[in-house]
Amino acid sequence: MYIMKCLSLTIFLWIISIASLIAQTSNPNRISTPKENYVTTSINTTPTGTQFFSGTLPTISFTTTNISCNGLTDGCATAVVSGGTGNTHYLWSNGSTSSNICGLGVGNYTVTITDTIIGGGGPQVCVVVNDTTITQPFSLATSIDTVANVICAGNNNGFIDISVSGGTAPYQYNWSNGDTTQDINTLTDSIYSVIITDANGCITHDTATVETLGFLEVVVDSAINIACHGDSTGAIYTTATGDTSFSGCTSSVVALNEIMYRPVNNNGVNPNTGEYIELIGPAGTDISCYVLTDGDWTITIPPGTSIPADGFFTIGNDVVWGGGTFDLDAENCNCFTDGSGGSGLLILTDGGEYVALYDGAGTFLQGVIYGSPSAGNTPSGTVISTIGTASCPSFVSIPNAPAFETAPAGFANGTSIIRNPDGSGAWGPQVGGSLNTCNSIGNGSTGSGNVTYLWSNGDTTQDISGLSAGVYTVTTTNSYGCTATTTYTITEPALLVGTSTATGVVCVGDTTGEIDLLVTGGTSPYQYNWSTGATTQDLDSLSSGIYCVTITDSNSCTAIVCDTFEEVFFNIPVDSFATCSGTSIPLTVNTNATTINWTPSSTLNNDTIANPTATPTTSTTYVVTASVGGNCVMTDSIVITVADLDVSLATLTPVLCHGDTTGGVTTSITGTGSNFDYLWNTGDTTTSLTNVAAGTYRLTVSLAGFCEDTLTVVIPEPDSVLSLNVSNTTDVTCFGDSTGAASILASGGTTPYTYSWSNTATTPNVNNLTSGLYIVTVTDSNSCTEILTVSISEPSAISISYNATNVSCNGTNDGTATVIPTGGTAGYTYLWDVTAGSQTTPTAIGLASSTYSVTVTDTVGCTGIANGIFVNSGVPVDSNDVPLVVLTGILDCDLNPTGSLGINTANTYTYLWSNGATDQTVTGLPAGAYTVTVTNGLGCSYVQSANIVSPLVPTVNPFINAVGMVSATVVSGATVTISGGNDQSFQGVAYNWTANSSDVTFGNAANHATTALSNVTGVYTLTLTATASDSSACQDTGSVVLNVESIYNGMPTAFTPNGDNINDTYRPTGLTADDVITFRVYNRWGQEIYNGDDLENNGWDGRYKGIEQPTEVYLFLLEYKVGVNGTPKVRKGEFTLIR
Repeated sequence: MYIMKCLSLTIFLWIISIASLIAQTSNPNRISTPKENYVTTSINTTPTGTQFFSGTLPTISFTTTNISCNGLTDGCATAVVSGGTGNTHYLWSNGSTSSNICGLGVGNYTVTITDTIIGGGGPQVCVVVNDTTITQPFSLATSIDTVANVICAGNNNGFIDISVSGGTAPYQYNWSNGDTTQDINTLTDSIYSVIITDANGCITHDTATVETLGFLEVVVDSAINIACHGDSTGAIYTTATGDTSFSGCTSSVVALNEIMYRPVNNNGVNPNTGEYIELIGPAGTDISCYVLTDGDWTITIPPGTSIPADGFFTIGNDVVWGGGTFDLDAENCNCFTDGSGGSGLLILTDGGEYVALYDGAGTFLQGVIYGSPSAGNTPSGTVISTIGTASCPSFVSIPNAPAFETAPAGFANGTSIIRNPDGSGAWGPQVGGSLNTCNSIGNGSTGSGNVTYLWSNGDTTQDISGLSAGVYTVTTTNSYGCTATTTYTITEPALLVGTSTATGVVCVGDTTGEIDLLVTGGTSPYQYNWSTGATTQDLDSLSSGIYCVTITDSNSCTAIVCDTFEEVFFNIPVDSFATCSGTSIPLTVNTNATTINWTPSSTLNNDTIANPTATPTTSTTYVVTASVGGNCVMTDSIVITVADLDVSLATLTPVLCHGDTTGGVTTSITGTGSNFDYLWNTGDTTTSLTNVAAGTYRLTVSLAGFCEDTLTVVIPEPDSVLSLNVSNTTDVTCFGDSTGAASILASGGTTPYTYSWSNTATTPNVNNLTSGLYIVTVTDSNSCTEILTVSISEPSAISISYNATNVSCNGTNDGTATVIPTGGTAGYTYLWDVTAGSQTTPTAIGLASSTYSVTVTDTVGCTGIANGIFVNSGVPVDSNDVPLVVLTGILDCDLNPTGSLGINTANTYTYLWSNGATDQTVTGLPAGAYTVTVTNGLGCSYVQSANIVSPLVPTVNPFINAVGMVSATVVSGATVTISGGNDQSFQGVAYNWTANSSDVTFGNAANHATTALSNVTGVYTLTLTATASDSSACQDTGSVVLNVESIYNGMPTAFTPNGDNINDTYRPTGLTADDVITFRVYNRWGQEIYNGDDLENNGWDGRYKGIEQPTEVYLFLLEYKVGVNGTPKVRKGEFTLIR
């Protein structure tokens, strides 16, 4: 508090902070640049008789609203004066004369406050000057950090990473695909735009394009089908298009040795305190993409270069801190290789290196770090080489850095040593190597990763040949792992076949043959090349011979067909014979004729065959005529001369028992001459035979060498051997019975017969037999005997086995049982017990878990019974084995779908969730009720359910009831009603109003809607916190601003009656109807258009006599008091109606 004395002045002394004189005039110019308080006083030194006044020096504070969005002019500043007399006037550096100014841009704003003291000694003036600054946020901006393209057409593995700066956090994101997160993934190829809105409603946008990499298509350029049926001459030629190759580095590098490097710098400080490590190539060029090969290379530390504050060593484009996962961009991905078929990874750390090799499947193998890092320092470094000839993964995983290995003794700074890649062997001098770079950096060479091919026949070349007919499919794969497939069918013609028909008879010397040729298959037209030299399809006028044709189709495929024409032939090999009267002699003609006729026919056995038998009694000439279909008629003859000789039977001794050798025969011979020759068909040369078997014996007697006679004698025996046959047997019907019978039939030998059975029976038929062997001996009238064994069998006992199919699940009737009978006599019938439904089939179906019996009857009525056929119960799903575990049952307050459920079991089941998922665990679930059906291998199921719960999320939108806005100006001591917007008290939401000053009191701070009061001027922020009562305890907050003034200044400067329930009426804010004495509105011509003394309808709605008034400046007159005993005061002013 500054106490000053003021009196009427004639000479002015302006003093800055009572420290320096700056002017002695009534209206000086301010020349002091800092903000200070200025006062004026008299310089009279003898103010006798003058009345003095004293007062409190006024002070100024500010309430400011900075600019919401960079470049706008919506800032506001309010000068709040404390102290002084209250008779205050304002003058801002922009010319405004009110306590508050709005529509401000960025800058510094100065206000000069003049406080006039009216006393008996004349006016005394106190002047206070202060300034405030209106700021604006940085321009809201976004940048595209990473765009990962889609790998392989049709996939959705693209993603976009963006960065946002400036504006006022937090930010809201609205992507063109509907996503609302900062970064988006699972993208297909497309153009994606994002609109970013900050907390003040400022907007920026950006666009990124996700393309597809690895597009691949394969087509058949041409093919060669098979020309001749059955050949393997087909071929298919293909071309793959799209992303079929990529550039990369190639190098013939041996395995990367383990390397230990001890860095050094100019000031001897460990590199992590102010230096970083670089790789320098042989030519002294800095590189970020390299392969260690034979030659020299070094690692140096440039002096005076500092690493970032985060401590990363940066070499190349990617940085790895310890273990973890990092993105490989396209440049790195195609650039680096260790030249050994995989890829190498070199990570430089403080005092050592981390060496690892890439396995080609997205993971780096563990490496070893050597060196002595600072205590507590985490290893860090840079990916130097990534993928060479392999496909590029989007991400690769780096294992956590292992413990450091202590460097060998004598390992000096600035040197490097190596040992074998597997860590074996002693440390030794570095072998070194020249640098091989790529992508226009250094002298590296480039290579390519080509498309691979896999055919359905196993071939792996782009084109295939030597194919037989069939369907062939090729699958191509490019370096991205994308595949494309096409199929082609190699065809072949049908088999070339020639069918000929030969007609015509060819007599000796004739040419009447014809051949008709029919050709099918192959590929027409056909060419013909006959063995005769002919080239026509058919031949005629053919003589005897073999005719062949070679058929050639248009593809040079061939087939050969042959036909043969034979000439008719006719000859008699012997044309004369000498024989005896009555002797049979064969006649022979050799011919292929179809018709033969012999004459005379009376002494021939058949006169129409080529070899008849003649039996002439006198000398005879036989004539034969032959022809073919009436053509080619030929004739010849044979002469037979007959002589006199007679042989007759004298005695005959038959055989008694069939098959014995007790027969005999004697003969009588008469005729011309006595020089007879004897020859039996047995080879004997006597006139008689003895002790021979039954049969036909022929004696040929020759007389004089040309005439002969033959005697044929049959020595008889019983027609057949005494033979016994079982005419009928009756086997025992059922196992163990004596119902068998046997009947035998004797034949052959000489009847009558006698019978003798092994069971003493003497008849041909025996009955009442048990199963077994029975022997019977039969004797005929010549005492010939025969023995027969008869077997009487019986069926085996009926035996029944069964197979049962258990009930699939408890309580069902889907069991079955099948019986398999053996024994008895096949042709079974079945009868199941009543519990099985008396079914009559071998398989009983629809069975519950139980024990059953079945009676099996064979075809002769024998029965067998099977008891104890057990159908077991199924194996249900054990509910204790498939507990449903709620992994994440309550969502976070942001309501993202993070719920997860799972079945906790180690056994094998199938799963069907109510959302269609089939995995054991489901994640990313929104709130809701879920069921899962768990099914075992037998089809038994068990259903469980669980809920994913949304937390109670409060929402507050506080406002000041009287104006429906978030800020208002009231007179000190005035009570205002405030509300939180949506009331969720009934849902269990707790509310708490707080203020930024204890000068504000609430009617009930725990109510959703309450009142606020302050008797002290100032700007107060009233904050409402809503807290959910459930376990989530989600919260939301919102604030309103209450400007409490000692002099009422709560008349708005504008309002917008547009029907949106926000600022739709014009009225004094912060005053109740009891506080208002008079409230009138006038148009620019002074016409009263609204009388709101009672604040009817909560203020003026912008209408006069029901007609909307235009956008214009209007006048108000307000007479008010605060409190029951308040002193009435008057305010006048202007405001704007905006439509």
